[in-house]
Amino acid sequence: MGSAEVQGELWGRDPQTWARYMEAQLRPLYDATLDALEPLAGRALLDAGCGAGLALRLAAGRGAAVSGLDASAPLLEVARGRVPAAGLRTGEIQALPYDDASFDIVTAFNSIQYATDPAAAVAQLARVCRPGGQVAIGVWGDPGRCQTEALFARLRSLAPPPPGTPAPLAVSDPGMVENLLVRHEALLLSDGGERPSISLPS
Repeated sequence: MGSAEVQGELWGRDPQTWARYMEAQLRPLYDATLDALEPLAGRALLDAGCGAGLALRLAAGRGAAVSGLDASAPLLEVARGRVPAAGLRTGEIQALPYDDASFDIVTAFNSIQYATDPAAAVAQLARVCRPGGQVAIGVWGDPGRCQTEALFARLRSLAPPPPGTPAPLAVSDPGMVENLLVRHEALLLSDGGERPSISLPS
C-alpha cells in the first residue's frame, strides 16, 4: 500500500492556510535548489510532492516546462491557480504515473519522508529522470538540530497521526537519504544505464 491516500487527506484539510503561511517558509530552499539546477529554460521539470505549487511557479518563472504530482487534490487546486500551464496530477510518489526518462529535472521537497517506502520513492524519482538529468531532494534536517521536532512532538500528542503514517523526520538522520541515492545509483549502473546527477540541497 502506498502513502497517497492517507497523506492526501491530511494535507488537503486546509490548503489555503498551508499555501499562504507555511509554504512561503520553504522559499529559500526552493530558490537555492533552483539556482543550483540552472539553466532551467526549456527543460522539463517534475516536482514530486508539489503541494500548492510555489516551487513550480518559481521554476516556470525561470523558463522550465513544469509538471507536478501530489497526493492532495485540494493543494493541486491551489497550484493550478498559481501555474495554469503546469501539467498537474494527483498520484502516488512510490508509483509515479510517468514513463521512464520523461524529465530533465526531478525535484522532491518535503515529500519522500511521507512515503511508506522512501527507498521506493527515490527509485521512482530516478526512473522518470532522463539519463544525464538531475534529481534534487529536500527533507527536514538532522533531528538533533531541528527545532521543529518539538512542535511535531506536541502535535502528535494532541492529534496522533493515523497508524502507519510516516514521521516527518523519518529520513532526516545524517546520511540516510544519501545512502538511498547511492544504493539506487549502483542499481542504475549495474543495469548499464547512465545515472542522473542526484543531489541534496543544503
